[in-house]
Amino acid sequence: MLKIYTVFFITVLLICSIALGVKGQDLNSLDQKRGFKDIQIGDSIQRYTPFFKYTEKATDGYDIFSIRNENPEAIRRYAQLGYIPIQQLNLLVYKSKIQEIRIFFAIETYEDLKNILMKAYGEPNDTPCETIESEEMGKRSDCRWKGQKIDLWLSGIDVPEKQKVVVGFSDFQMVMKMRKELTAAAVKDL
Repeated sequence: MLKIYTVFFITVLLICSIALGVKGQDLNSLDQKRGFKDIQIGDSIQRYTPFFKYTEKATDGYDIFSIRNENPEAIRRYAQLGYIPIQQLNLLVYKSKIQEIRIFFAIETYEDLKNILMKAYGEPNDTPCETIESEEMGKRSDCRWKGQKIDLWLSGIDVPEKQKVVVGFSDFQMVMKMRKELTAAAVKDL
């Protein structure tokens, strides 16, 4: 009888340890990594100018930097996420600091990206994956993970003129500080 309980106990322990072993990284790793590949939120854009170039000023106050397609090293580093090709990678910068990273993919990659992010960070803890569909707006799917400092979001936008998937990383405290500064400057400008 003791032998049966011992075998049962060991089996339960093995099943639990296997289940825990396949669980995604926790959100602490999202905060520790602070970005995508070697790009970290809060870093100076100067560190990345060999690979990214200024492309435009966004209406929300960011300077947008995009991959230097003429640099083969930039393409080698940032052209793919595993087996999934990246269509565009933007660094959103304010006062020379990277505030947000936006990565654009083909719409067909949404499910693969969702599975990769869930494997890496677990189930979304801020906004569960939901799809909203309407005639006017088309189909949009969103998920959001929120660490102590870093936000990660996944959006699939499937409308005829804009079919894309966007993965974004941002430090919401830095973004709020930037918005507060821009609002104060606009008020002063009145």
